[in-house]
Formats: sequence, C-alpha cells, structure tokens
Amino acid sequence: MWPARPVGSGGRAVLIHHPDLIRYRFHDEHPFDQRRLLLVLDLLEALGLVAPEERLAPDPSAWDEEPLLRVHGARYVEAVKAAGRGGRAGTPPLIPGTAGEGTEMAGAGDAAVDEVEAEPHTAPAPFSADDLLDYGLGTEDVPIFPGMHEVAFLTVVGALTGARYIMDHPGHHAVFLGGGLHHAFPHKASGFCIYNDAAVAIRYLLDRYDVRVLYIDTDAHHGDGVQAIFYREPRVMTVSIHETGRYLFPGTGHVTERGEGPAFGTKVNVPLEPFTEDDDYLAILERVLVAAFERFRPDVVVSQHGVDAHRYDPLTHLALSTRAYRAIPRLIHTLADTYAGGRWLALGGGGYDLFRVVPRAWTFLWAEAAHRPLVDAEVPAVFLDRWQKKAPVPLPRRLLDPPFPPIPRRKAIREKNAVVLKRVLEFLR
Repeated sequence: MWPARPVGSGGRAVLIHHPDLIRYRFHDEHPFDQRRLLLVLDLLEALGLVAPEERLAPDPSAWDEEPLLRVHGARYVEAVKAAGRGGRAGTPPLIPGTAGEGTEMAGAGDAAVDEVEAEPHTAPAPFSADDLLDYGLGTEDVPIFPGMHEVAFLTVVGALTGARYIMDHPGHHAVFLGGGLHHAFPHKASGFCIYNDAAVAIRYLLDRYDVRVLYIDTDAHHGDGVQAIFYREPRVMTVSIHETGRYLFPGTGHVTERGEGPAFGTKVNVPLEPFTEDDDYLAILERVLVAAFERFRPDVVVSQHGVDAHRYDPLTHLALSTRAYRAIPRLIHTLADTYAGGRWLALGGGGYDLFRVVPRAWTFLWAEAAHRPLVDAEVPAVFLDRWQKKAPVPLPRRLLDPPFPPIPRRKAIREKNAVVLKRVLEFLR
C-alpha cells in the first residue's frame, strides 16, 4: 500500500510556461512537436483547472549561462548557437524578459501554430556540417532549425525556474511540461534533445542547495542522458522505468547499469517487456519507488513524465492507458510529500500522439500536483470543437480511456517483468 500523505503537506503548485516554447520544432514532419503544449493548456483552461495565480513564466533574461555550462561543454553550446544562426530571413527571435506574456496560455492556438512552421537550413562557420554532426546536430533525430539555442535555453530556464521555486517555497510543487528532454549529453544532442534541462536543474540543486535528489523517469525511452551525467554522483539517484532497450532507442537502461564509484547502487533501471499493460506497470513502479525512497531518503524529487508508453503512441511498444497516467503522478506526489517535504519538480517528456494522449495524460499530472485530483471527466465541447478539425483521428470524449482488450501474451510478459522486478528489488535492499 502507498504511504498516507502527511497531514498538512499540500502546498500550492505552479504551472511554468512560456509561449515561445512552441518554437522548439525541427520541421513539419518531425514527430517532436511542442504544439502539444497548446492542447494541454487549452484542455486545462476548458476544465477550469488552472488559476491565474498558479501560472509562472520563465524569464531567460534573469539567468546567465553558468548553470547550462555546468552540464554542457562551452564548445558544444557554441555549436548549437552557430547551428541556429542564419535561418529563414526574418525569423523572429525569442524575446527574453517577457514574463507577463507567459501567463497567456489559452487562446494562443491558431496564430501561434502558424508562426512556428520550421524548415531545415545550414549553419555558418566556424562549424562545418561535419563538425555539427559530431555534436549530434543536423541528424535525422536532431535537425538544425533557426534559433535552436534560444528555445533550448528557454527550456532549460523553465526547469531552473521550477527548481528554484520549490526550494524557495517549501512544500510546494512545480510543473514544467515543456521540459524533460532527457537524452541530451554534455557534448552531444540526441533523441530530439538539444540541452538536458532535467540535468541542468538537478546540477543547480546540487550546487546551490547541496541536496539529495531522486530523479524518476517514466518515459517509454530510457533516461540515458540524465543517468550518464550523474553516473558517478552519489547525491543523485536515478530511477528509470522504460521499454527494454532490446527493441527501442536508446538501447540502454539495463538492470546492471547501477552507477560507478561512490554512486554505485544509486542508478536504478527497470526495463519492461513490450506491450506491458497498466496493472503490471503500476504494480512494478510502486514497489520500486517505495524501495528507492526508503533507501535513498531524498531531499528533492525531480520527475520526468513522458507519456509515450501509451498504447496509442506511434514510436513505442508499451500498452498503457490514461488510467496509468492518472496513477503515476499520484504515487510520486504521495512519496514526495512523505519523504521529501513535498519538494517536487515535475517535467514533461516524450509523447507523440499529441492530440489523443498528451493533453489528457498531462491534465492528470497537473490536476494531481495542484491538489485537484481527477477521477474522470468529459472532455469539454469547447476543446473538441477547436481541435477536432486539426486532428487526424477522432478525439476521445473522456479523460480516461475505455478498457482495452487484453494483450494476448499478457501472462508471458508478466513473467518476464517479474524477473526484472526481482533483480531490481534485490539491488535496492
């Protein structure tokens, strides 16, 4: 059973957003499309789940690059800047310091979508195309687009804003759905990720507050970048539950990846079989997280909430429903309140069915963090009227999915996952 939430532990939550985040867009055919943030915000507005005083806009002008450079190499950052220069003539720059604009979440839709049509371009000297490829820039996963440094840095600032907020407001939570780009490495872009905002936020917490951070990653893809960056850091425990790397990018996240040196045992991986369903997933997650919290006793929780483990997601092979995405933040919230004084920063992540899955799944995340947990609800007509004409598939009418037919190999999948769970729990003793 989950531990009961401590009495009086419910602080307020803030939803961090900036309208320029939708400029993180590689090109029109790329699966990573931050227009999904518009759908989430519209659904939250339609359901009346977010109040004006709960909105917080990241301000890039309030941060220098020092936190970024604590994780990413200076030459790599210069390569990202160079790659993003010389794009389309007239490409509007990001406007730093527009904190007030970040509160205008609803109604940003049609015009904003039209403004972020992206197209590839070449980068100027001093970096050749081959140089940029060495940094993971200009690949199929991470194409070059105008202003890529500025919007990637804005993403980092969003995560930093959340980290500072939860430390300045004890017991409060922060949700930044534009973040969670967990595949970037110190000197290389990877898996749609330019800068690793989660790692930068965690490094900031270590440097400024000297805390113990538990990082939880429920994306379908292994959180390889965050794990690698803190592989020898004993103050950071990473727990990643993901589809096995036998079949899915990035091919890592094996049970035996446990950290090195003083951090050995603080890196936890739970690779699951393809087509794992809700009940098995949630039972495994609960047992692993309770054991991890009990062993590590974190001061702060940072969680990455990729929603690409849903069975509708086109890039992965897990079989979750939105019932799981209602339960995951509830479990993390309860454990963060119980063990970490409620200091909880929740980030976004993967999710490539942007019309059917992402809005509903992240609505459950925000509702839980804001202490307005939902059981289920109808999707408001105003949301359906606005977005159905843009969606290539019929939109769900309720937040919770109807029951899906059972996976034929359920028993075999469950048996293989049980073997993995046993090994993980042995390591956490």
